[in-house]
Amino acid sequence: MRRVVYHICGCPGVLQSTATTLLTFTRLGMDTLLAYRVDSSVTIPVESELKDVAWAYRLLAQLDTAHPKDVNVIGDVAQVLFHHIHIRSKPSLSVLRIILSIITDDVADYDEPAQFFAFRVLLSFADQWSHDDELGPALRQHSVWAVLGTFNIHSLHHDITTHYIALGDKLAWLPEWISIIAADPIGWLSHLSSLLSLGPRSETQNKFCVVLSLWGEGEPAEIGVGPVTITSSETTLAMSVEVLVKLWDQLVSPQIYALISLIECTIFTAFAGVMQESPPHLTDQLKQAAIRLGNILADKAANITTPLPLSTELMRRLGLCIKNTLAQQWSNKDQGYWLAAREDFLSNLHELRQLGDNDEHNRENRAAYIRG
Repeated sequence: MRRVVYHICGCPGVLQSTATTLLTFTRLGMDTLLAYRVDSSVTIPVESELKDVAWAYRLLAQLDTAHPKDVNVIGDVAQVLFHHIHIRSKPSLSVLRIILSIITDDVADYDEPAQFFAFRVLLSFADQWSHDDELGPALRQHSVWAVLGTFNIHSLHHDITTHYIALGDKLAWLPEWISIIAADPIGWLSHLSSLLSLGPRSETQNKFCVVLSLWGEGEPAEIGVGPVTITSSETTLAMSVEVLVKLWDQLVSPQIYALISLIECTIFTAFAGVMQESPPHLTDQLKQAAIRLGNILADKAANITTPLPLSTELMRRLGLCIKNTLAQQWSNKDQGYWLAAREDFLSNLHELRQLGDNDEHNRENRAAYIRG
């Protein structure tokens, strides 16, 4: 059916409305998109191959991307190119901007096939396109890196986690991308739990720690050189906690939503190890990092001023738990105990977020924070 629909849409004189309606019958579902394994090692198609989908490029150019009524309409057309693998080699700048418009919407719905499709395309080919003189600047100007991180968190799919970390490892070595990636440490740390759940895959953990070194040394570090050694789950977790210590140490007068984001990242990072089926061992490096994190949380709770007192109380309690319970009784409690403790903190965080949402000034700050 797909081939028939594409043939009809490519006929001269077919209306835009007709084409977009027909394409809904070929829309890839979420199950298909989740299972789809992409491969960026393709050659640039020759001109004769492009003629079969030239109509899709024209249709994309006609769509209003500023405020699309239905992002899935754009996704349906873009999937035509993806199905024919033409978009993998080098899309036009206008097509790339249209794909970016799908996932940079402020009201992103992570269950929409079109947005998930655009995410998979960018995750697979951003590295390849970032070297292009025309496409590279477009990728960097649209906050693509932060958006990719957000989508990855919501996808909860291990194959995507692996792709995301591999992409970060590649981009971190490009001078024009270092500051972009370094501006989002919370986004990177937020994938720790998913990474650890993959099991002891040293290559993926090494890549994760290479990027972590951006917040230690200010630039990526080769495996086995400088602060990064052959990485175990214990080392990965300890390095992540040490990055959190640095982030809290740099915190002075945060906006409430920046603070909420950091608290949330701290909760998930702190409990990431003990929530695994086979928890990493509590090494001395990890224990000392946890103690430092607990101490600095207590210090910040006592000394920073925020518009919501509940935030400082949550920080104080979280610091005590990390320092006195996690760092001291790592293997003495079962997973159910740690799950209940984490959910209690997340429940308090939800209350804090609701209090922030109820204040008009905070809502404005949240909108600004989301926009970056």
